[in-house]
Amino acid sequence: MKTPNAQEQRLPLTHGQEQLWFLDRLHPQQPVYNVPLALRVRGPLDPARLRAAADRVVARHEALRVSFPETDGGPVQLLAPPAPAHWQEKDAAESELDHLLAAEAARPFSLREGPLHRFLLLRLGPDDHVLSLVFHHIVVDGTSLGLVVSDLLEDYRDGSAPGTREEAPSWSAWVRRRREEVDEPGELAAGLDFWEQRLSALPVPELPADRLRGSAPSTRGGHVRRVLPPALVAGLRRLARSRGVSLFVVLAAAVNVLVSRYTGEDDIPLGVPLGERGDPAAEGVVGHFVNMVVFRTDLSDDPTFAELLDRVLDQTIDLHDYGWVPFERVVERLRPVREAGRNPLFQVSVQLVADPAAQDGLHLPDASIEIVSPRIPQSRFDLAVNFFDAGDRITLDLEYSTELFDAWRIEALARHLTTALEAVAEEPGLRRSAVPLLTAAEREELLRAGTGDELPLPAEPLHVRIARTAAVRGDAVAAVCGDEQIGYAELERRADRLARRLRAAGLRAGDVVAVVLEKDLHALVAELAVLKAGGAFAVLDPAQPQARLALLLADADARLVITRGRLRDAVPPGPDRVTVLVDEPGPATASEDDEPLQEWATEHSAAYVLYTSGSTGVPKGVVIEHAALTCFVEGYREVFPFDPEDRLLQFSALTFDMAQGEIFTALTVGATLVLVPADTARSPGELARLMREREVTYAGLMPALLALLEPGPYPHLRHLMAGGDVLAAELVNKWNLPGRLMVNMYGPTEAAVACAHHVCAQRTWTTVPPIGRPQHNRLLYAVDRWGNLVPRGIPGELLIGGHTGLARGYLGAPGLTDEKFVPDVWGPGERVYRSGDLVSWNAEHALEFHGRRDHQVKLNGLRIEPGEIESALLRHPAVTTAAVVPHTSADGARRLVGYVGTPEPAALDTGELRRIVGEAVPAYMVPSVWVLLDELPLTSSGKVDRRRLPEPEPDREGARPAAGQWRSELESQVAAIFSAVLGGADIRPGQGFFDLGGTSFQAMRVVGRIQKQLGAELSTKTLYAHPTVEDVTAEVARLLGASRKEGATDV
Repeated sequence: MKTPNAQEQRLPLTHGQEQLWFLDRLHPQQPVYNVPLALRVRGPLDPARLRAAADRVVARHEALRVSFPETDGGPVQLLAPPAPAHWQEKDAAESELDHLLAAEAARPFSLREGPLHRFLLLRLGPDDHVLSLVFHHIVVDGTSLGLVVSDLLEDYRDGSAPGTREEAPSWSAWVRRRREEVDEPGELAAGLDFWEQRLSALPVPELPADRLRGSAPSTRGGHVRRVLPPALVAGLRRLARSRGVSLFVVLAAAVNVLVSRYTGEDDIPLGVPLGERGDPAAEGVVGHFVNMVVFRTDLSDDPTFAELLDRVLDQTIDLHDYGWVPFERVVERLRPVREAGRNPLFQVSVQLVADPAAQDGLHLPDASIEIVSPRIPQSRFDLAVNFFDAGDRITLDLEYSTELFDAWRIEALARHLTTALEAVAEEPGLRRSAVPLLTAAEREELLRAGTGDELPLPAEPLHVRIARTAAVRGDAVAAVCGDEQIGYAELERRADRLARRLRAAGLRAGDVVAVVLEKDLHALVAELAVLKAGGAFAVLDPAQPQARLALLLADADARLVITRGRLRDAVPPGPDRVTVLVDEPGPATASEDDEPLQEWATEHSAAYVLYTSGSTGVPKGVVIEHAALTCFVEGYREVFPFDPEDRLLQFSALTFDMAQGEIFTALTVGATLVLVPADTARSPGELARLMREREVTYAGLMPALLALLEPGPYPHLRHLMAGGDVLAAELVNKWNLPGRLMVNMYGPTEAAVACAHHVCAQRTWTTVPPIGRPQHNRLLYAVDRWGNLVPRGIPGELLIGGHTGLARGYLGAPGLTDEKFVPDVWGPGERVYRSGDLVSWNAEHALEFHGRRDHQVKLNGLRIEPGEIESALLRHPAVTTAAVVPHTSADGARRLVGYVGTPEPAALDTGELRRIVGEAVPAYMVPSVWVLLDELPLTSSGKVDRRRLPEPEPDREGARPAAGQWRSELESQVAAIFSAVLGGADIRPGQGFFDLGGTSFQAMRVVGRIQKQLGAELSTKTLYAHPTVEDVTAEVARLLGASRKEGATDV
């Protein structure tokens, strides 16, 4: 470590420097805060003279001679006496110039040792040179960079000898004075009170990303740069003048609009680097004069852009009074959730600075100078929106985290910001919701992506087509169930007879007939018979409570009920209700042997009514017409090339719409249905045996069931559909074996079974597969809450359209129908169904599913992705099913609960579960409470039934042992270090360091003491990611064990 000599001065750090010093310790040996610039000089140049000028610049400006060694009390700023600049010269070829400049810009500095500047002169030819200047941000800001370049060129031109130029203002004097001013207790307290009130309950808007923030975040980044059109720049300046605001206010307001539209949030915090050069004493001083502040803007009333300009202007006025309050002190006062890699209080920053290329004084005798700005592949924030002002030209530079975002997403963001700026410059009266983001080309691209291919559909009802199939394949097996089977001719004969009985019992065209049957061959006969008779069937589970069954029968106005003898008593009585027993022949009808029944059904007749759970708790009946069911069947046959030799497993309950899709697809093709009896459905082993014995070629299964079943061997299985719930990557890898076509299917009941699908490529999947593209004759739109098409990568509500594939509506509920089925603004005269599901278009224009719009989970202001956590849990070989839900415990604390289904709950180590999840997601997304069960409750359709998950037991909810109840001596030692650094705080198991009021500098002291007292080289990142005594102790024990092992190896 560097030790000061008698000529060196010790200075305190400014608060801004303290923050940068801490960030350097958090991400050591990273160039994220390097500030590079390069000058290309074409013409005669004297390298020795230029080097002498650099020496004089370093001697003149104290900040270029400081380093930051550590003492017991923390870092100090050590000012060295004048010494030659850090200078290198090198010959280079044009072809390697970009690489050399990038490598020099990305080479990290040592804050402890210094120097924190570098000059590299590259000779490309006798009269062609490039001078690279690189500084650490802890000693310069943007203005400083301009001062250094200006002084360097002036010294070179004048050939000034030392002492002939006026001395630069003192950095050390300004630091001491500024530190005294900022730390004045009364002023600081008032400033902190202001920011606490201004930023209370600050949200954490997350820009939609391509990846989750990792458990070990990095600072890897990228840049997207574009020059704004001159006409736009002129329009923005006119707007600023007309509204009496600065250009920065206009640009910051536009960024607010963009972030709000991208995230769907109304409360937007933006980070703004504020220069502290208002003090005349700071003029001409090279140094770090930057403090981050937070602009918080309320857009909840959907303001016009002109109104938004006034709000942002108010923010800038407040900065004159309180912008000096150190950012880190504000963070300490607010105590937000701390996480390594996530900037506290804001994730997006915006600034407008002078473009270095437009700086005055960039000239040398007989030579031209061009500014080159090397880009460092690092990112300080999730996204930094930088505008460089060159007068008639503004350059937009987007610095982004490549850990989170792919380049295509940020390139699109640059287009959307430009489009928004063009719109508001032309019409500042536009409301936030109406500011366009999409270009015309993007809009057309999204509409094309959401339009399924047109497929001609038969107009005749499905039962007519099935009758034609039966005439050709009468002896073929239509369906098997257990030990019974039925041929096509017999199915047709029995259905025809039952249809005549229904008409004789009073059925009228379009009547709803209740089918109260278990899944068996009788159910197939009943469904087909109702369609033949001209009615619509509603399958109702006979096992449900009589009160609910009575409610559904009344809602359906079902005067006719089909059941069987042993279930007769399960059917509630009703006025004028007629029960028809499918397993009894019934009275003969006069017309049984006459001509075929007159066809009452058309393509617009109702085919079936399926009841789904309503948000109010009252089931709602979805009416599906023949045309909609035909649309699905024909589309499904395009996805899976079924033929009469196929044997389709029919697993889903008959009250689940996929069952109807599979039944009518199979019967239309002339294939064989393999119905799964209830007893077999409850046993994964029996189901697997059935699939093998019946030589099943197709299976449509819920992901929860795929997790329980072995993926093989099933020698005949060629087609596999997963649907109804999120399909984890691990399940795709498990089941998508060679020779199989595996499809991820999506569709709500209101869209007639399914409307989108994705064929899973046979590769190793690491993320949930998309739900894909629209099926034939379907239209899919992703829109924001104002009905605007959202750009690729931005979640929006899925609207489903198409003139043939939608439900008619809700039975007997015109108000609800009008609420959910609304006009299609992109297809005049058509309707769309508002699904309530959140989706986004990915880079390949496939839809990705993000869950229900009304099920978004937030914890401590941070968005939680339960599906990502559940997917991580499924990587454990003993985990069969998983669910993650937020839970409010008796003490009012909200925690994440991880529910895990596993064959041996007692044998599963929750520490191992934490480790697996912690490797995949950020620390705040790791459940703190675990419930291990033999199996998780499932709905009849095979989804995890979250309503039936048991309450966590009190001791599982994180009940805290008393202080001092540590499990080992090492835990006691770590707890003592926590307590000492936090001023004697009472530390209890399970408490997080930052929850106890710990600050970033106190975290550094904890790490330092652990290294000194326990001999473990703990990283600060670990304390952020795992801030409890128990987690830190586990890491310390691991480090100590590894250290001893290395020592033994050396011996």
